[in-house]
Amino acid sequence: MIFTFRYIKKLSGQSNYVTRLMREAVTYYQDGRYDDAFLEYLVLAEADIEMAQYNLGWLCQEFQHEITYQYPDCTQIYYSKSANNGYGPSQAYLANSLWKKRDFYRSARWYAKAANNKVDEGLFGLGYFSKDGIPVGVITVNGSSLYFGPDRNVSMTKKLWYDCFRQGSEEASVGCGIPLLWFYLTTVSLSTLSATILPPLTVITLLAIVVNRYTRT
Repeated sequence: MIFTFRYIKKLSGQSNYVTRLMREAVTYYQDGRYDDAFLEYLVLAEADIEMAQYNLGWLCQEFQHEITYQYPDCTQIYYSKSANNGYGPSQAYLANSLWKKRDFYRSARWYAKAANNKVDEGLFGLGYFSKDGIPVGVITVNGSSLYFGPDRNVSMTKKLWYDCFRQGSEEASVGCGIPLLWFYLTTVSLSTLSATILPPLTVITLLAIVVNRYTRT
């Protein structure tokens, strides 16, 4: 529920009532009172607070057996509402869900929306489309139009994952940094590696940064 605490201050500028309900929902969740947390988030979610919609979807997903109230498709419904309201983590969730259903066209576009909202998983997910050559057409990512065709695009995958790594969060450092390093090592020969933009020293430096950030977690 880290997103709840992060946005309490932001919500306080919108409505004291919203802030109070959000604080109560957090307290109920921490105390294991999942039914009460569910009701508080439901009120906020129906008031179109996107972060509350995300938290409600997450609560239904993780504690469906602890919540007395039965709400069919609660997780999907409120993640979708939150995503359509522009909340990045929900957009990444929908992208992952659509990927698993092999709905690659819509999945790629939700990954792009998440990436535009600075969610690491957005860039990382898009990297797999270029890595595996999954054709989904032209997608706008952070102001740039990228073409994802039927052929593998190694350079694009490296750029997307490097941009993800550069965002600097601990999750991005590990989640994007390690796959990026492995991808470099498995797609470039040693002779080419030593003569191009990414010499072995840069690889070692990248690995050191990843390990350093990972060990601090």
